[in-house]
Parts: sequence; C-alpha cells; structure tokens
Amino acid sequence: TTTFRRYGPPMFLKKDNGGNLNHPAVNDVLAEHFVIPVNSPVHYPPYNGAIEEAQSELKSGLAAALSYKPNCPREHMEAYASMVEHDLNHRPRPCLNGKNACQVYFAGSRTFSKWERRDAYDWITNLQNDILCTEGIQPQAAWRIAVESWLSQGT
Repeated sequence: TTTFRRYGPPMFLKKDNGGNLNHPAVNDVLAEHFVIPVNSPVHYPPYNGAIEEAQSELKSGLAAALSYKPNCPREHMEAYASMVEHDLNHRPRPCLNGKNACQVYFAGSRTFSKWERRDAYDWITNLQNDILCTEGIQPQAAWRIAVESWLSQGT
C-alpha cells in the first residue's frame, strides 16, 4: 500500500499461484486500488519464470541486506525490503535493452484513474463471462484471455 501511495498502483499485477500473493490481504489491497490481478497458469514455466526469478531476487537481496543484522526487528523489515526493491528496480536488464525498470516503466506519463481502472475491470469481467459461456474453459484461463484482449485493444 505504501508503494501504491507513493508511485500509484499498477494497472495489472502478474502473480504466480503462491499463497503469499493469493492471500486475502493482498487481494483486498488490489481490489481497493482497482489493480487487476493476472495469475500465472499452473505448471507453465515460460509464464511463471519471470515471477519466480523476481521473487528469488527479492529474497536473496533481503537476505544479503540482513546478513550483518540477523536479529533485525520485524518493524524494520519493510524499510529493508523497500531498499532491496529500489536496488532491483535500478539494475539494468537485458530484457529491457540494458535499461532499468524505472527508466522503462516510470518514464511514461500514462496513468489510469480509479474509474478507468474500474471500467477496465468490468470490461475484462464481462469478456471472461462471455468466454466461459461459449468456450467452456477454466475461469483463470478465461480471465487471462480477457486481460490479454483488453491489453491488445490499445486502451
């Protein structure tokens, strides 16, 4: 929530099926900010790989930051995690043509209002329902297809 207040919430949050990201508390924060969640398909490494790598980078960065302070008070963990997040967001990435995430994702000025987010969520939900009625596929797959359709329409 602190990061959302500081930088604004993302339009989408791609997440794996782990309990830490599919927790009711996370879902509540996403709903409060109209962030559209997109879960990875189960057992599909090409989709999950980037998320798993990001989780690994965050965990190892946090472990390194805390290595000299093994008894860090719990209330300090958010500050350390934010520091690691900052460092990772400023690491040049080959997949971003040598730029870092901040250069790529914060350079644009496009933001979505709360109402635009709600409209997108409604549009995606309606398409998901249409897909479920006509194609008989799993709800999570229908959701991903609907999200990809919304993204590809150029809104």
